[in-house]
Amino acid sequence: MTAMASPSARRMVPVRQHLLARRMGLFAAFGAIVVAGCGQAAVVPPATASSRPAVDHRSGPPAGPVPRDPARGRFLDGEPCPLASYPGVPAGSGCISYAAGHFEGDGRRDTLVVYAHPLDRQGFARAWHARITLHSGRAVVAALGRPGHGIGLGENLWVMGAVNADGDGADEAIVRVNGGASTDLLGIFLLRNGHLIEARKASGGPFVFVFGSDVNFGSGGGCRKAGGRMELVDAGAWIKRKRWHWMETYYRWQGTQVTPVRSLRGTTTPRGTGRYEAFRCGEVDLNGVATRESCTLLGNPTWKPI
Repeated sequence: MTAMASPSARRMVPVRQHLLARRMGLFAAFGAIVVAGCGQAAVVPPATASSRPAVDHRSGPPAGPVPRDPARGRFLDGEPCPLASYPGVPAGSGCISYAAGHFEGDGRRDTLVVYAHPLDRQGFARAWHARITLHSGRAVVAALGRPGHGIGLGENLWVMGAVNADGDGADEAIVRVNGGASTDLLGIFLLRNGHLIEARKASGGPFVFVFGSDVNFGSGGGCRKAGGRMELVDAGAWIKRKRWHWMETYYRWQGTQVTPVRSLRGTTTPRGTGRYEAFRCGEVDLNGVATRESCTLLGNPTWKPI
């Protein structure tokens, strides 16, 4: 294993971009894939996808009235958004998901909901929004943007959960912002001065985790404390010349931006790749079998819960 200083950490960017392009475009060809659900993951074959129901176990239902008996599962890219309703969300919205957290850092329960509005005639999202209802009753609404292609917003978004990702005492929202057949891109959203802001790389562009795997590649990461500070970890493993290689790049927070500070790399066994293909950050634990589930999806999920 070798360690590299901050300038060398940037060398992994081409590797990361290469792996991302491969995962976004090629993973669907393999028989078994790993995909992220609402605060969880499920191993599914492409033609008969299913997911386990996810429930908010943190402290009961969100503040205010909540629709009864919500169906929980995973929204599927390429399929219309299921219609649903939620307090404060415009009528006719779809792909509604919510999670509880302490977004102001005062220990009081707040709720964040992500939804699509309006929908087109086929039921697909024309725009994505987020709404945080604070314990005081004040609401913060943010326009996340319109669905597109590549590494922008996808067709179906949902909030994975709320975690203190930067170590400042206030929760941030982990949101699935895009993905493919076997890969999910996870963004981090912070509440700052009454505005919902997506974490960005100091070099430019949104910071996203890449989570997913197939028989030859895998990626994950999460949040870890190092030297008393919370850092983000971008991890990946891949097979080359019949050997499994791995790489971890650590990012340090600077306000709402993150900067790579060091990278580690080495080789491992097929069994050892699980460390680099899992995503763990607070309540959001994605490793094939969810140990914690921290969000809820409303409407009839595209994939029926098992």
